[in-house]
Amino acid sequence: TGQRLGSPTTVRLGPLSAVEDRATAMERQIRHLQSEIVALTTELERRDAHPPAQDMFTTLGALFTQLGGAVDPQAMLRLSAPDFSLRHALAQLECKHARLVLRIAASPRALIAIPADADFATLHACLASLHLAGFDRDAEIVLLDGFSDPAELALLPSLIRNLRVLRAETPLDLVGCLAQLAQGGAGLPILWLSPQLRPDAGWVDALLETLDREPDSMLVGGRVVGADRLIRECGMLADGRGRLEAIGAMGEASQPQWSYLREVEAIGAIGFAVRPGCLPPHAGTEIHRGLAMRGLCRTVRGAGHRVLVQPQASASCADDVDFSLLSAAHAEASADAGGFVAHALVIDGTLPRPDHDAGSLATFEQLQVLRQLGWQVTFAATAGIAEDDPDAHRLEAHGIELVRAPGPASITAWLMQNGARLDMVQVWRHTNASQFLDRLRALAPRAKLIFSPADLHHLREQRRSGGSTIDATEWIRAQEIACTRSADATIVHSDAEFDMLQGEVGTASLRLMRWIARPAPAPRGYADRGGICFVGSFAHGPNEDGLRWFLAEIMPRLRRARPGIVLHVAGGGLSQDLADMAGPDVEIHGWVADLAALFAGVRLSVAPLRYGAGFKGKVATSLSFGVPVVGTGIAVEGTGLADGDGILVANRPGAFADAIIRLHDNEALWRAQSARAVERCRTLYSPEAAVAVYGALLTSLGLPVAPGRTTADDLSTANKSVAPVSTPARVSKA
Repeated sequence: TGQRLGSPTTVRLGPLSAVEDRATAMERQIRHLQSEIVALTTELERRDAHPPAQDMFTTLGALFTQLGGAVDPQAMLRLSAPDFSLRHALAQLECKHARLVLRIAASPRALIAIPADADFATLHACLASLHLAGFDRDAEIVLLDGFSDPAELALLPSLIRNLRVLRAETPLDLVGCLAQLAQGGAGLPILWLSPQLRPDAGWVDALLETLDREPDSMLVGGRVVGADRLIRECGMLADGRGRLEAIGAMGEASQPQWSYLREVEAIGAIGFAVRPGCLPPHAGTEIHRGLAMRGLCRTVRGAGHRVLVQPQASASCADDVDFSLLSAAHAEASADAGGFVAHALVIDGTLPRPDHDAGSLATFEQLQVLRQLGWQVTFAATAGIAEDDPDAHRLEAHGIELVRAPGPASITAWLMQNGARLDMVQVWRHTNASQFLDRLRALAPRAKLIFSPADLHHLREQRRSGGSTIDATEWIRAQEIACTRSADATIVHSDAEFDMLQGEVGTASLRLMRWIARPAPAPRGYADRGGICFVGSFAHGPNEDGLRWFLAEIMPRLRRARPGIVLHVAGGGLSQDLADMAGPDVEIHGWVADLAALFAGVRLSVAPLRYGAGFKGKVATSLSFGVPVVGTGIAVEGTGLADGDGILVANRPGAFADAIIRLHDNEALWRAQSARAVERCRTLYSPEAAVAVYGALLTSLGLPVAPGRTTADDLSTANKSVAPVSTPARVSKA
C-alpha cells in the first residue's frame, strides 16, 4: 500500500471483499428506495388534499347524481367536497378490489400490453392474476388506455401501483398501439393480452421461448380455452374453399391434434407475442381489431416470416366471453396460406428425451429437421406416451404432434384413421421396423418408408460377446438387412456402418446423415478449467462397461502418475456396484439437466468404450462445447474424425492415461485441440448439413420440400456427401 512497515492497516481477502462491497451497494440502494417512497407518499397526500382535485371530484359527483334529469348548478355547489374526494372514491373501490403493488422487473424480457376495453372489475382481476402468477417478475405490464373511457379507469393506477399507462393515439387501432409500444420498449417482444383472459403458468415462457427457437417467426399466438375445456382460439388455416377457418374450434383442449406448435395463416387479436421489428408502417385506418390482426398477419407472411400458434401458451376465459370481433374467422385466405407441404409419421420404441440419452437426441434432432423442411410431423412410440408426461409437452411445444391419450389407443388404430393421408413414415430400430413395415404398406399405401437403424445392433452384440453368440447375432443381422431392403431408403449415422451396408444392399437407397450437434463453446479458457468427465446413460451396456474398465484399469494409473485430476461422471442408471468403485477423486453427479455447465468446467472428456456400434453421440456433444476427447478406436468409429481432430485415440490403459495427462496439462495442445473440436463439429455435424441431406433424400423419393428451406447448392452438396469421408482413423482397424 505504500505505508511504512508496522503501520496498522486493514486487508480484505478474496470472497469476503466482494461480499462487503455488495452489502455496501445494497445498503445504498435501500436508503435510496426509502427516500423515494417517502417522497412519493408525500406527493400522493399533497395531491389528494389539493383544492382543485377536491373541486373536480365534487363536480363529477354532482354530475353522476343528476344523470337522467336536468342538472341543477345550485345543487352541484351545495354538494360537500369530502363525499366526492379522491380519497373517498378510492375507499369505495377498495371495498370491492384489493390494492396491488406490481413488481418492477430489473431486466424485463417482454412488455405485457393489456387494452383497457373492459370494465374496472375485469381489468383489476386480469392484473391481479398476472401479479399472483409472477408474470411481473420478468415482464413490464402496460395498460393501453384509449379503447374505452369509463370514469373509474382513471383511478386504476392509484389502486394498482407501478402500473404503466399508455394512451393510445387512435381508439381501437391495434397496429398503432403496437407501434407506439415498440417505440419505447427497447426492442423487447410485446405480449398482447385481452383483459378477459387468465393466462396459465408458463404462458410468458412458452411464447418467448417459441420466438427464440423459431428465428423466422414474427407472430406467435397462444391458445384460449373456456371453462368447459373447449377451444375458443387456436389460430386459423385456409380450408378447401380458400376461406379461413378456426383450428379446433369448440374441440376438446386435451386432444393431441390441437396441442402442438404449428404454422398458421392468421391468429386472433386476443393473446399473442410479436417481435417489434416486424411491425409495418402505421397507417392508422383499420379500427376493427380482428381485421387489423389479419392484415398484420398477411403483412408478416408477405415479408417471408411465419405466423405460429403455440398451444402450450394457454389461457382460460369465461364461457360467455364473445371473441368474434377479435378473431375475424371465415374471412378469405391469402394465396400463400399457411400449412404443411406433406405429413410424416415417425415411429420409435419410446418417447425421445434428448437430455437423457444420445439416441433420443438423434431422434429429436431429425424430427426438427423434418419440421424445418416444412413437414407436419407426428411421433408415435410403441411403448405408448402418457398424457401428462412433461417430455411429451416439450415435444409438442417444439411442433411435434403425438399419438397419445386421449387419442387413438395404439399406433395401428391411429394408422387406420390417418394412414391414407401420410406421405412418409420413418421407423427407428430394427425391432420396430420388422413389426411395422408390412403393416405400413397396407395402412399407408402412398407413403414412402424410411428405415433408421440408429446403429447396427448385431454388430454391437457381436462385439460385446466376442463372437460367442453367433446364432443370435446372425438372426439380428438378417432382420436388419431385411428391413434395409424392404424400406424405400435407409439413414445411417456412421461412416463405418455405411460401408458395411453398402456391401449388402448397394448405395442407391442408403443415406449418410452424421450426428447433429450445435457448436456452443463456453468462453472459459484453459486456466479456468480442471478435471475430466464421462457422460452417458448407464442403461446402455457399452457405457456401463466402459466406465467399469476406466475405473479399474485407467484411473489407478492416473492417480499414480498425476494425482489430483478429478473425474466427473454424469448420467442416469448407474448401478450401485459401479458407484462403489469410485474413489475420492471421482464425483458421481447422476443425471445432469445442464450439460453446458458441466462441460464449461472440465478440460476434456473421456470415451473409454470397448464395444459398441453406430455413431457415439457423447463424442459430438463434447466437441460441440469445445471440449477435446480422449477415446478408444470404437468411440471414434464412423465419426469422420481423425486422431487430432479434437480427439486423441488410445486403446490400451497405459496409453489412455498418458493421453489424458498430456491433453490436461499441456495448455498449447489443449487450445489447439479445443479449436479443432469446434471447427470439425461445425463442418461435420451442423444442423444445416442434416437439412441438406434430408432434403436431398426427400427429393430423390419424389417428396416435397417447402420452398426456400433448402437451396439447389445444398441438395447438390448433400448428394455428393452421401459417400462417407475417408479419414486416417477408420477405426474398426485401429
